Amino acid sequence: MNEGQVSFLIKAASLLSQTQNDQTKTLLRSYYLMRCRELSKEHGLPAKYFSSKVRCSKCFIEWKRDTETKVRPIKLSKRQRRRIKHYKINDKNKEYVKSKQQVLNSNELEQICAFCKNSTVTPILKPTKPKTEEKPIVITPKITQQKTPIIINKSDTKKQKVSAKKVEVDVYSKTKDIFSLTNKNNTIQGVVKENKVIKNNKKKKDKFAGLCQQAVLASAKLKQEKEKQDKEKQDKKNQNKLNLFLKPSS
Repeated sequence: MNEGQVSFLIKAASLLSQTQNDQTKTLLRSYYLMRCRELSKEHGLPAKYFSSKVRCSKCFIEWKRDTETKVRPIKLSKRQRRRIKHYKINDKNKEYVKSKQQVLNSNELEQICAFCKNSTVTPILKPTKPKTEEKPIVITPKITQQKTPIIINKSDTKKQKVSAKKVEVDVYSKTKDIFSLTNKNNTIQGVVKENKVIKNNKKKKDKFAGLCQQAVLASAKLKQEKEKQDKEKQDKKNQNKLNLFLKPSS
């Protein structure tokens, strides 16, 4: 009877998982799966579909993409590590010792359920590092270069010695010509300092002074003429006023 109920509840939960993800439907699925665990205490549920690696151990909802996950190393003391390494494998404790030895090369995976917020910790094996293949070192043999012997002709060396002697003689004769008194370039030319010509700008100054004087006289003359014209205008105005005052009344 229990097996029939368990299979029925699993089918009902699977049908609810195919529909839209709603809060009430997830609650029903969680309830059906928890009832399956209660009913199947005698023979248990298959670990392939109901283990902690597949779903939460509290509400039995599957792990999803929005599940918060954390990976951290398993902290063991030196004493614990030494004890695990010195375990002796027997027929009775074979699986137990293997599981303990795997802990040395494992990490802890913590998964926090998005529905009930329960954290489930499961050990996972560390990823194996890829082995780097060592490339064989190829030693290339050194190629020794043979030095070719240089053949020196004696006739060429004699010619070079003769030409060097000729150059020495020419140098001596040239230096003798340079210091001779007959050479025109050896005569010392008298250095005569040219007298500095001081330009007299008196004419320019006198011309500028004359122009300034003319400008001053012209401006004074214009000022006098203007004052004379203003005086005449003022006298004329006064005369007109006097005539108006002396005019007999009719």
